[in-house]
Amino acid sequence: MSFARLQNKWLLVIAANAIVFGGIACYWLGTSAPFGTPRVPSSFIPKFDTSKNCPTLESTSSVSSSTTTHPLGGPEVPDHYCDPYNEAGYFNATDMVYPDITYISLNPSCQPLARNISARITAREYIPDLVNKTMVFFGDSVDRYSVNHICSSTNSFQKETYQEDHNHLWTNKSRPAPNCFPRVCQMEYLNTTIVNYFMYGFDASNVWERQNDKFWEPVNWRDRVNLAFEGLKTLERDEPQVTFINAALWELARFDRVAKLAGVPDSLSFSEAELIEYRDSLTEMVGMIRKRLPRTRLVYRESHFPKKPSAGYNLIDVPRPLRYSGQKVRQLNQVAYHVIKDAGGDYWPIGELTHSFVPKQVLLDDVHPNREALRAMWVPGFLEYLMRTSLDYKIVPGFN
Repeated sequence: MSFARLQNKWLLVIAANAIVFGGIACYWLGTSAPFGTPRVPSSFIPKFDTSKNCPTLESTSSVSSSTTTHPLGGPEVPDHYCDPYNEAGYFNATDMVYPDITYISLNPSCQPLARNISARITAREYIPDLVNKTMVFFGDSVDRYSVNHICSSTNSFQKETYQEDHNHLWTNKSRPAPNCFPRVCQMEYLNTTIVNYFMYGFDASNVWERQNDKFWEPVNWRDRVNLAFEGLKTLERDEPQVTFINAALWELARFDRVAKLAGVPDSLSFSEAELIEYRDSLTEMVGMIRKRLPRTRLVYRESHFPKKPSAGYNLIDVPRPLRYSGQKVRQLNQVAYHVIKDAGGDYWPIGELTHSFVPKQVLLDDVHPNREALRAMWVPGFLEYLMRTSLDYKIVPGFN
């Protein structure tokens, strides 16, 4: 082969490579960031507190700008879109769950605000993002444990009250307040109040009627929601900035009990009819809360996974082997995700984020988070949403 022909072939190869690499360069320079691209706003997207940027890995302090620019370029992102728990991320645990582990988002411009939050409140640090705020829970004993821990770990004031009136304190020293009674946590120096309202799942047929001596009325879930609203009024505060909801643990138990009483064989999964029932009840509950609290930010606390499918939960009846199967937990979580998103709310994926840990590292018993997990995972997550939220949530048009 002559030198001239060889030279021409090399020139063709060089030209082809130039075209390929030039095209790639044009593509990357002409597009926005490959991750973290903002969603297109719609008329019902809630407007949260935009007085600060999402913190970076180097800082958790707030700044005055109302927007943040993605580190890889692209349009500015409104601050209320920053939710570190809905970015790709992880808890930075090594061999065990320690109280000082934190959640790390892989988006460097969207890191948690609530790092080391219990110690900061205990030290009476002034935290503007928590001042004059209220957060409520419609949930179960996991939320009660969380409220208790928030108060005890921060040396805040806690009171146990009757269900319909937070000024009516439980004062019986011979026995503790019933588990279904509200716990009210008050961080007085910040004027921050947190309260939980207990639900027996979506029981509307008194499925626990044989155990009525163990449960305080009302048992019907709609009556309990309305009773919570009556109690909430006695706090004499504005609408809560954030309302967390969850009903899955008791629904797992209720569905199993109903099926057992009806002679339906134990199953790894829920049936279509059961999932539709759960979806419809959760949708109705969200609508009731939205109607009474139109400006609150609704967040669904994803259900975590009990230690074992037949976990005991002090419900007196004996659970069948598959009552709390992982498949059933995921089915209810998936339904809840779509319900809360359709309502313009948010979804905190704490269940999946903690599922890979050894159960004894994160659970106190079969179902409740232990102190280390509460301090490092649950409590910072709850307060993260409260810190990022102001009271200007918009109702989804047409949502009932």
